[in-house]
Amino acid sequence: MMIMFNPSTGGGERDKEGQLKADKTINTILRAVDDEWFGEEVTGVHIRNLFSYRTPRPDVLINQYNQLLGAGSDEDEALVLLGLLTMDDKWKAIAKNCKYVIIGWGDCGDDHFQDQKN
Repeated sequence: MMIMFNPSTGGGERDKEGQLKADKTINTILRAVDDEWFGEEVTGVHIRNLFSYRTPRPDVLINQYNQLLGAGSDEDEALVLLGLLTMDDKWKAIAKNCKYVIIGWGDCGDDHFQDQKN
């Protein structure tokens, strides 16, 4: 299971044959699985995002968050408006059946959202 920051634009474009194209991050994950980066065969990948807000630039999401705070939203309300997804029973059931649960989004979150990441 891979938990990432937010969806980019993956699935928004089509190739010449009309098939949906994955974005660079998804392709990297699939290559890692195919190349057995985990030292063994992996038979599937569950991908989840911390936020449902779609943008290829995480700084746009962070700017939206700051704007919501500046407009009077409290932190919890701003997070909900940006589509913060919580670790509900469905996520927990998926994670329980996964050998690896990997959380990663590099440094795009800076100091923001560390409580959600941790």
